[in-house]
Parts: sequence; structure tokens; C-alpha cells
Amino acid sequence: MKKFFKGFQYAFAGIVYALKTQVNMQFHFVASFVVLFCALYFQISSFEALLLCLAVSIVWITELFNTAIEAVCDRISKDIHPLCKVAKDCAAAAVLIAALLAIAIGLFVFYKYFLAFFQ
Repeated sequence: MKKFFKGFQYAFAGIVYALKTQVNMQFHFVASFVVLFCALYFQISSFEALLLCLAVSIVWITELFNTAIEAVCDRISKDIHPLCKVAKDCAAAAVLIAALLAIAIGLFVFYKYFLAFFQ
């Protein structure tokens, strides 16, 4: 059981590290709370909440993988190695795609609520 709970400790340490060191992760963290506030304010449906949770989770997951890949590449080579550049660029592209997906889902979910709110 000790090893099981130690795994959670390592996982939370990874999240804390990313939040402390990665500006983009900090942005995603704040954006997540804005989305949560809007979801609660507009009392969205369970299905819409599920879509938003998936979108937010995908962004966080890709950002954490991006952070891990950057850390490994920085450890392997202090110089800019062409393959490390490819790894970092691809990881960043994955975050970008996830963020664009999250924006699309957010627009899909909140469009009708924002429209009604501003009319």
C-alpha cells in the first residue's frame, strides 16, 4: 500500500513542478478555473461538462508530457541537438493541437449560453 500512495505523491510532485516552472501550464491552470466558473454559472448539462472535462484533461496531459520531454532533452544534451529540437517541437505541437481542440469544444459548449447572456 505504501508504494501505491507513493505513486500519488510522485504524480502530484509532477503537477506542482509543471505549475511552478511552466508559464503555459500556469495559463492552462487559470483557463481551467475560468471554464469551471462559466460551467457552474451557466449550469451546463452533464454531457457538456463531460466534454469540457475531457478537453481540459487532454490539454493538461499534453502539457505535462511536453514538460517531461523538455526535461529529458535538456538533461541529455546542453547543446541544441537536432533530435531534441524535433522532440520538443512535436511535443509543443501536441499541446497546441490539444489547446485548439479545447477552444473548439469550449465554443461549442458555451456558444448558446454566451449568446443568451449578451442578448
